[in-house]
Amino acid sequence: KLSIPMILGMAVQAIYMLVDTAFIGKWVGGTALAALGYVFPFLFILMGITFGLGSGATTVIAQFIGAKDKKNADNAAEHTILLGLIIGIIVILCGVYFGDRFIGAQGADPETLEVALDYFYIIAGGSIFMVLAIFFRSILSGEGDVIFPMKVLAFGTVLNIILDPIFIYYYEIAGAAIATVISQAVVTLIYIYVLLFRQHSYITFNLRFFTFNMKIIKDIFRLGIPASLSM
Repeated sequence: KLSIPMILGMAVQAIYMLVDTAFIGKWVGGTALAALGYVFPFLFILMGITFGLGSGATTVIAQFIGAKDKKNADNAAEHTILLGLIIGIIVILCGVYFGDRFIGAQGADPETLEVALDYFYIIAGGSIFMVLAIFFRSILSGEGDVIFPMKVLAFGTVLNIILDPIFIYYYEIAGAAIATVISQAVVTLIYIYVLLFRQHSYITFNLRFFTFNMKIIKDIFRLGIPASLSM
């Protein structure tokens, strides 16, 4: 009951890349398809870090809820969002300043490198939405709600499938990246609306009373880093 929705939720992230690959391979061509092969390692690393730390956040939140300590459960959720924002900003900066070196170091020829960067910069720029979406899912998983995140991520996947051919037609490989970022942004906005404004979950967010607690961050990293490294 708990694991199947989480499996499907994680599979959605791979489906985003699968859909991009399918449309680009069919409509754009071999060079663009090869370009994706140089970008995907970056995405796999980012997903590994995010899912690993997300599992750490899930555990920390679940422990507080199990101890009937709602105040710290809420605080841990707020720390998780703060961590997502920080990771997202770091990824954007690293992507902008080191993206060409990262892809070039894999041996891409100049033509493929240029095409790969068209996709990479957009994906890196919008990666904060992917990170936040995964962390929102982790927060809900910490309180035992795995169905709603699965539905939201499934909606994002369907939206990506709809947008991909439209944007690829006009912008080729960059269009696939735009479609992915838009769908992930919509997913993140749904989470923000439902959790922060409609108070859908047991966890509540009240940033006015947020107090930074380094121990919560350390616990998230202590539990999440091993999972990140293994992924």
